[in-house]
Amino acid sequence: ELDAEVEELTAGAAEDDDDQRQEIFYWRENLEQWLDGILIQVLIILVVLLDLTVLVVYTLVLPDDSASATGDQTFTIVTGLVLSIFVTELTLRQVAKGRRFWRDKWCIFDFVVIWLSILMVVA
Repeated sequence: ELDAEVEELTAGAAEDDDDQRQEIFYWRENLEQWLDGILIQVLIILVVLLDLTVLVVYTLVLPDDSASATGDQTFTIVTGLVLSIFVTELTLRQVAKGRRFWRDKWCIFDFVVIWLSILMVVA
């Protein structure tokens, strides 16, 4: 009798584990689909264009003497905002993909570029 009760409890726990794994998989799959959706892709492209525009204006358009504290501050704020958005997207993508993240060449490329950018800002 005791063995039957232990078996029954073990089987119930295994079913609960399977249900929990399915819920996590479903949640991660939905997150990945959301990240791959057109809305997020357009948002990321707009953020890249914003960053590029600020970089071009700051380095090419503004003369050295007019790159005042306000220009430096604006550049720093926009760069920080852009990096924050990229780190958030990268983190969410790592969570969504799990181990598959490291098999995707574009994900690895994004990872390297974002962390090199962070190092350049910090240094």
